[in-house]
Amino acid sequence: MKKKYYYLLSISILLILVPTQILAGSPTLTENETDGTVYTLSASFPDTYTNGTLFDLYFELTADTFGTTVGVIEAFYDILIEFSLDGDTYTLLENTTLADINIEGGSSSTTLSINLTGIADPNFYINTKWTFYGNNTQGDDPEYQYFWGIGRVRVKEASISIIIPVLAVLSIGTIVLKRKKD
Repeated sequence: MKKKYYYLLSISILLILVPTQILAGSPTLTENETDGTVYTLSASFPDTYTNGTLFDLYFELTADTFGTTVGVIEAFYDILIEFSLDGDTYTLLENTTLADINIEGGSSSTTLSINLTGIADPNFYINTKWTFYGNNTQGDDPEYQYFWGIGRVRVKEASISIIIPVLAVLSIGTIVLKRKKD
């Protein structure tokens, strides 16, 4: 195969793949509590939501260090994540729970697939409230809470992401056929 055909093939693959790829936002936040407890909150979601598809949202809590300055924390339990997806005209309020974390360095996570079909806003924001308790062996169990606006997601129509690659393949095919005739 000639070099120019490899070039055309490479360009067509790029034109097909690049517009259809979705970049993911992966914010992470580490919090230090006054009792010495350190935990990390993580989330992952696509930066762009294509209308008519499922929106995947991933949450994770990691117990970096259990606190020992006020009692001895040995676990995290009753882990609740309340989240909202807020646009100009669209609001979704949901919650999910995570499994207990019983060892230092351990983590708990979940992935949610949410149907947002018909959202009319050009973008929406994801806000969360994390609430969980520390199992204190020497006193009252502390409650940990954190409010976190984790990011913005752009909404696009599905037809745009399909039309561009199809047009690219058709135009490259036309060029190749025209050159074969010459």
